[in-house]
Amino acid sequence: MAWQQGKNRTREGGQAMVFVVLTMAVVLLITIFLYRAGKLTSEKMQIENAADASAFSVSVVEARDLNFMSYTNRAICANEVAIGQLVGLASWAAHIRSISDFLNFFNTTFLAAPTLGISTAIIEPIAAVFETVGGVLQSAVKPIAKYGVKVLYNIDKVYGLAEQGFHGVSVIFMLTTLDDTIRQNDPGASISDFGLVSLIGHILTYGALPLPGHRFTTNYSPTKADAENQTGMERLAATIRASRDPFSRERGWSIPLFPPIHQCAEIDIVVASAKGCLDIEINLEKLGGSELRYVDDSTGTHFSWSGTDVVALEAWLGVFFQLKALGVDVGSISVTLKDGTFDADVEILGGLISLDFGPFPGVPTGIPFSAGAAQAAAGAATLLQPQMLADPLGDVPLDSYGGSPKSIIAWNAVPPMPPGIVMQMPLNDVAPDYKGLPRYTDTQPDASKYGFGAPYLLIGLVKESSDINATGPQQTGQLQLDDKSADGEVAAIAKSEVYFNRAKDLSYFARADGDTEYGSAFNPYWQARLVDSSYADRLIAMLIQQKTVFLTLSGSFPLSLPHDLLSFLP
Repeated sequence: MAWQQGKNRTREGGQAMVFVVLTMAVVLLITIFLYRAGKLTSEKMQIENAADASAFSVSVVEARDLNFMSYTNRAICANEVAIGQLVGLASWAAHIRSISDFLNFFNTTFLAAPTLGISTAIIEPIAAVFETVGGVLQSAVKPIAKYGVKVLYNIDKVYGLAEQGFHGVSVIFMLTTLDDTIRQNDPGASISDFGLVSLIGHILTYGALPLPGHRFTTNYSPTKADAENQTGMERLAATIRASRDPFSRERGWSIPLFPPIHQCAEIDIVVASAKGCLDIEINLEKLGGSELRYVDDSTGTHFSWSGTDVVALEAWLGVFFQLKALGVDVGSISVTLKDGTFDADVEILGGLISLDFGPFPGVPTGIPFSAGAAQAAAGAATLLQPQMLADPLGDVPLDSYGGSPKSIIAWNAVPPMPPGIVMQMPLNDVAPDYKGLPRYTDTQPDASKYGFGAPYLLIGLVKESSDINATGPQQTGQLQLDDKSADGEVAAIAKSEVYFNRAKDLSYFARADGDTEYGSAFNPYWQARLVDSSYADRLIAMLIQQKTVFLTLSGSFPLSLPHDLLSFLP
């Protein structure tokens, strides 16, 4: 009996091995599955990191390119302001020299005969001093201005070509950077079909190529005559004008020769009253400035520097008269003669009837004592004179050139000249080799409407899933795990952008006026960052990059398209 029980126990031994083997098989299968899932996840993270690094690195290259543009454009602006200063110095020296001519003219015309020549003995030595000093200044300044403008103009041309060349090299460099970054982060990854399409679109919009449609950067040249180019050159000219120093913008002073008169008087007569005011100021004023103005010349978009300086005895006359009867405003009249402008206003019955006469510019309000002008431009003064120094009644605003056009006589008539003959202010061509503003590159004010192109960059990468599954333990037969990757690839996309950000909370970087500055290639505040991809980006990537078939969609949604119309899709 004992033997029989032992025998049965012997037969029962080893039955647990079946469960152990089955359990080990399941554990092994789970381990293999976890390994493959973990490896797939790891590879997915690696290719995503590679896409992020690639997109960010390319945007960093573009940000450096835009900052280089900004530095060179700022240098161009600084050099152009320096050219304006040199032209201003030449004009200033000419006005010093002209004081001698004005003094002699007034003495000969108005003073010598009445004073029996006494004025001549006094004025001629003074005029001789200004003639000597002015002549020395002109002799010293003119060659400095001529060669200084020539050197600065050629440096600006080099700057314009340098930023255009650097921009082109940057486009090539960002392709090599993209390739290096992908190989360093995931050697098995490559650009996807979607990534290639996106990259081509980005290069076309970023590369300043002469193609239709949106461009993030554009190269402007003074030799082009189209409207877009003219707008770009005008933007550069406006930036330079705004960058002028005080000497170039407005060089002048004012000395009151007599205490100003501001008197009012009022008379009451029974049921009526009258009020009158008189304002008189007489000042000796020095006015002058340099301007960068457009020259209408059909060969392109050209701008030229010119400067003027005048000294004049300017008068300001203001008269006001008002009449009231029985407490009712019968009428009033106000007349102002100031800064070369006449203005008169008449109101009757408290404004029921109002008449305005003026303002009328071009009215002499002063006596000139000097006038000088200079320009830096290609060609003779006859080409530029009507554009640069036209009659103040025409193209030149009275507040330009530091306000010197308001001195009408000094602006238009320069001694020596016969009485009664008016001649336009002569121009001193101090730099005939100057041919205007150079070419430059700037960003477009509007961004891409669809986000598919600069300043955004979409990078798409893929990696063959067969390469991932080829390593590690494999399963065969019924235990084999099928690869369900779209088109047999693991894919990832990343999006980056170059953006402009001038800090407002740090006084060192903030604008003095406190305004928000928008992106342009005039200030080096361009940076790079990764941004979230949009739903449209992911949808396009799925359709192109992962080659999602529309037949799958037709099986999920009640599409009415015939099957043969979808059979050509991959």
